[in-house]
Amino acid sequence: MEKNNPYPVQIGKRVMIEMITRMGIILLLILILGIFIFVFIHPKFGGLELIACFIVVSVLVVPLLLLIGWNYLYLKLLRYECRKDILYFAGGIISKFERNLPYSKIQHAVIYETIWQRIMGISSVSVETARESGGGVFIPDLDKKDAVKLKSYIISKAEKFKSVAGI
Repeated sequence: MEKNNPYPVQIGKRVMIEMITRMGIILLLILILGIFIFVFIHPKFGGLELIACFIVVSVLVVPLLLLIGWNYLYLKLLRYECRKDILYFAGGIISKFERNLPYSKIQHAVIYETIWQRIMGISSVSVETARESGGGVFIPDLDKKDAVKLKSYIISKAEKFKSVAGI
């Protein structure tokens, strides 16, 4: 288990979740816009209104694609390692971060699942310390079995190092 990213982040599944949810929101907005046009503008609908609708749809779709691309790149650059005495976590696109979390400081690990993650069969692992804020790491979108294995591994290492540290 001492290798880089022992369990890979499921980037494709995360991108799929984001596309489904964001496209759903955009389709809902387009439906509302279509109802508005049909009720209020339909009798005098012309070419200018059609261009305006195209612009509105473009303004909604372009940011969606940029957000999905940004999140894909973020997840692609995210790295974690289960080293001998620390949990190493690094990533970032514009500003980079690195975090070395000693196993002796780990309080607990928690598995999180949103409704979409449950549907896609993935989970996220949060490793927390006693610090009030920013003390732990959040490893997103692992296969559910991998998340359980990683949580068990981290907890076992933390318990082993706490007994050595006298905690």
